[in-house]
Amino acid sequence: MVGSFPEMAVKVRDLCFNYKKNDRGFELMVPSFELGSGETAAIIGESGSGKSTLLRIIAGLERGYSGTVELFGGPCFTDGGARRRDLSSRIAVMFQDAPLFRGTVRQNVAMGPEITGQPEASVAERVAEALELVGLATLAGADVRNISGGQARRVCFARALAVRPELLLLDEPLYSVDPVNKDDIITAFQKYRSAKKCASIIVTHDRNEALAISGRAVVMDAGRIIQDSSFYDCLENPVSERVARFVGRGALVYGTVVSCEDGLCEVDCPSPPSAANAAADKNIRIRAVGGFSPGESVCLIVNPDDVSIFIGPFEQTPESSALNRLPGVVRSHSFYEFGVMVSVEALPGISFPSYITRRSFSSLAVSPGLRVEISFKATSVTMLGLKK
Repeated sequence: MVGSFPEMAVKVRDLCFNYKKNDRGFELMVPSFELGSGETAAIIGESGSGKSTLLRIIAGLERGYSGTVELFGGPCFTDGGARRRDLSSRIAVMFQDAPLFRGTVRQNVAMGPEITGQPEASVAERVAEALELVGLATLAGADVRNISGGQARRVCFARALAVRPELLLLDEPLYSVDPVNKDDIITAFQKYRSAKKCASIIVTHDRNEALAISGRAVVMDAGRIIQDSSFYDCLENPVSERVARFVGRGALVYGTVVSCEDGLCEVDCPSPPSAANAAADKNIRIRAVGGFSPGESVCLIVNPDDVSIFIGPFEQTPESSALNRLPGVVRSHSFYEFGVMVSVEALPGISFPSYITRRSFSSLAVSPGLRVEISFKATSVTMLGLKK
């Protein structure tokens, strides 16, 4: 777990849950998961990895599991099998398909605190506060049938915040939300979390959303948590190829260690057999820091922020401490909010993405087919051993 908190909002031990999924059995197994009061965790993974099921179990909406799930120091259910009554006022859940009901924006938001039995004056105060947080105070009296889809998601979020939860559970809260409304929801979430010291879990398959909301990543795959650490650790020190493939945007290159001296390995990396027109005698050599032995099969991970691009004449390329310098050809590029991702092919089937500024992209006149040289340091390469 990342960070240290005085009280556990969520504590899961030896959880096992079997259920049918697409007419096939699916097993969710979580030996341990904890969330401190005031902490936020993003549960990420591919569709069908068990993210939403885990969230529903924590929310007390699924039964039939073995193991223990404790919320605020006690079990979700009483000895009689009923859900603890105090949880209704301490937990709020927002699902991807959360509906709106006929009426005004104000009436929809009021449903949250009304369900928990708040007096009328408190309901009005909470609704006003929540609508102000999500930036919809001026639309309080609007009919929900006349607002946009993005505004509708903000209404659903405000309804959850109006409960003033100590634990906020969000399942794909930004699904199909436009950038403006997405930013408004993220800002509202951050303000509420800061003001109320609320514990939060967000389930998403979008790593960028998760990174914007939480510094802690809980990566799930096939019903298992395969890494629970900071996003930085997931990017820089993934525990497996699966984590690197899902969380990162970097190159994953496979090869065999040919030498390793004083912690510096040299890895022979051929074109993959599936690469079109791959020549059997075409290889590149990559140097990386690691403790492997000659003959071991490894996966090398190079993040795009660590890859520099140079334009010829290459004999004039400035001196660098980077031990890896490879010729390549630009194959594609994609624009992002703060820069451009350029894909450089070093061999058929082996490409390195490089994240550069828009200014660099323009000044280098980068375009498909351009011959370039890339460089990256041996210390920036993550090495993972592969089972034979």
